[in-house]
Amino acid sequence: MTIPLPPFAWAPRYRIVLALALLLTTWGTRAQAPAWQTAVALSPNSGYASVLTSATDAAGHVYLGGVFSGTVTLGTTTLSSVAGSLDMFVTKWDVATGQFVWAQAAGGPEADYVRTLAVSGANVYVGGTYRLAAAFGPAALASGGAFNSLFVAKLVDAGATAAFVWAQQPAAATSSNAAYALAVNGSNVYMGGSFFGPGTVQLGATTLTNASTSLNGTSSPPDGYVAKLVDAGPTAAFAWAQSAGGTGNDNCNGLAVVGANVYATGTFEGTAAFGTTRLASAGGTDAYVAKFTDEGATGRLTWAQRAGGPGAETAPAIAANGASVYIAGAFTSAAAGFGDAQLLNAGGADAYVAKLTDAGPTAAFAWAQAAGGPTDEGATGLAVVGTNVYVDGFFRGAATAVGNTPLANADPTGATNDLFVAKLRDTGPTSRFDWAQRAGGPGTENLSTLAAAGATVYVSGVFAPPAAFGPVTLTNTVGPSSGFVAALVDNVVLANAPPVSAGPGTLYPNPARTAATLRWPAGTGRGPARVSVTDALGRLVWVQTVDVSAAGLVQEIDLTGLRPGGYLVRVQTAAAKSVHHLTVE
Repeated sequence: MTIPLPPFAWAPRYRIVLALALLLTTWGTRAQAPAWQTAVALSPNSGYASVLTSATDAAGHVYLGGVFSGTVTLGTTTLSSVAGSLDMFVTKWDVATGQFVWAQAAGGPEADYVRTLAVSGANVYVGGTYRLAAAFGPAALASGGAFNSLFVAKLVDAGATAAFVWAQQPAAATSSNAAYALAVNGSNVYMGGSFFGPGTVQLGATTLTNASTSLNGTSSPPDGYVAKLVDAGPTAAFAWAQSAGGTGNDNCNGLAVVGANVYATGTFEGTAAFGTTRLASAGGTDAYVAKFTDEGATGRLTWAQRAGGPGAETAPAIAANGASVYIAGAFTSAAAGFGDAQLLNAGGADAYVAKLTDAGPTAAFAWAQAAGGPTDEGATGLAVVGTNVYVDGFFRGAATAVGNTPLANADPTGATNDLFVAKLRDTGPTSRFDWAQRAGGPGTENLSTLAAAGATVYVSGVFAPPAAFGPVTLTNTVGPSSGFVAALVDNVVLANAPPVSAGPGTLYPNPARTAATLRWPAGTGRGPARVSVTDALGRLVWVQTVDVSAAGLVQEIDLTGLRPGGYLVRVQTAAAKSVHHLTVE
């Protein structure tokens, strides 16, 4: 999940020429940037529509969430907001046809926002904020009183249609609270956000108390939190919740999950407590990464790391792959520390991407990369596929640099934002930018989110018409701006992709619908074998440990509930291994 970043007009300006010189230094041969494949505007019939979050499924469909007012038509569905207020929407987009498949609205009489999305199979989870009452199909949430209230809700995607199933809110709250991040692993749904002081928020049986006290009778700064819900199908319930923070502004803006490890990122000020770990900022606002271990009915803070300098840093995006954890955002400090890596600012706010390696009870930063020029840049979205790390963001000014790729703003004065998407190659202890691509027009564009499925990278946000995405120019006849979704394909990934079927054994039928059979011949070695199925994003969707006999192995793989698309079936024993491509219809 990602949160849109405002331009850093308020940030102190630094002019360190050395940083830009280092940024422009060529490191290896730069790959050619892929071209934009398609772009679609969410052109409202009246009012306004903005995309705030996105996610993909195993088949490569894109789910978008955001806010709208008035009416907006998405595919064959026309949504209308309640009494002209800001309401939420969720829609499914098919990149193959360039069409919106279905759309759902939710909300009430006040301003309501979808700020985060997560997808698992046919289940689509959304989170955000609402005020007063809000309806999610048949599920209705009661009034949050004078406060903004967090929510998490579930839709089931039936292919051509979708419907809300349940919605959850705090059991009680004495201050405003919000959900900014979601991550899902099976039936476990993890949520992150913030709640203001002086006050409490009750999530299930757990009551969290803000570490701040009242400031002259007004609201105190927020604390961050991470919570777990268990999806029981038609219902859900909170299992545990943990807060983090101190007396400054503390937020949880992004989550990623790998097995029982839940990684959170956000920002903090001053001194903040993460379990028994206390982090002290270097001044201003620093970024953090924290690991929570899900122990079923409870969650445990395992470690926390800080990054930044004396200026202001943001951390809206996080992604994880095995023990590698990546964060992205912006820094305004003249020098920002990410462990032993020091990033130098080229002026204004610069974008960054950094990697930590999780060693279990501890973690350490492995590398960090900066991108930017003399004005403002910021990273807003992040996705990882294997060793490929995709990042998107904005840049202001006539020109900027991402790695050794120069990018020119469509506005020669540089007074407005254009967009960029880039790929880094993670080589372990180091990294490099492979390519960067831009989009935009003479007005201001802002990216809010990025998602990737295989070699296809999706970005979404808000544009001011006209805005060019390669050969596609988006226009909007209603209002000064509109939401959009666009896609490009990383040709380098496709060109360098290894064969997907190797090793002994056969897999049939292929394509398959509800089940497939894996057959390993005799002579491949006896003993235990791990059979696993991963989707196009590398997510584990089925796994089983079996025993290989002298006659070999015949194993049926249950495909029930898997979405149509491409999968990899892997088999590993002490003596042999194989990988097979499987298409599910």
